[in-house]
Amino acid sequence: MVTCDALHTVQGHLKRLVEDKKAHHVAVVKTNQPTLHAQVSALPWDELPLAHTRSENGHGRGESRSIKVLGIADSLDEIAFPHARLALRIHRRRRQTGKKQTRETSFAVTSLDAHQATPAQLAALVRGHWATRTPATTSGT
Repeated sequence: MVTCDALHTVQGHLKRLVEDKKAHHVAVVKTNQPTLHAQVSALPWDELPLAHTRSENGHGRGESRSIKVLGIADSLDEIAFPHARLALRIHRRRRQTGKKQTRETSFAVTSLDAHQATPAQLAALVRGHWATRTPATTSGT
């Protein structure tokens, strides 16, 4: 399993991971892939229930993360990206002690099928990617 930030969310990298290395991925989607970002952000997220929510307190802040998961296929007109099976919408809310709450929504795609990972496991993979990048400021998954 490979988790990728937006820099590596490019068709060639992800295709090579799945086809040559036989690895699955969870890849963050940002505007460096404008077509993919537009496609994923336009999915019917408002119609879906939350699939998993987790709240934590620590390091002088409270944080809540929720995830919605939608099955897709890379052959559909909606998402044209190699081996994308699920799209993820991750919503984070943070409140530092004595400060205003911040909100952030991000998206990801994965080569995993719905039967291969639960929403909680997908959320942990996304969270774990950032935990390895910022160990001094990130609480556990």
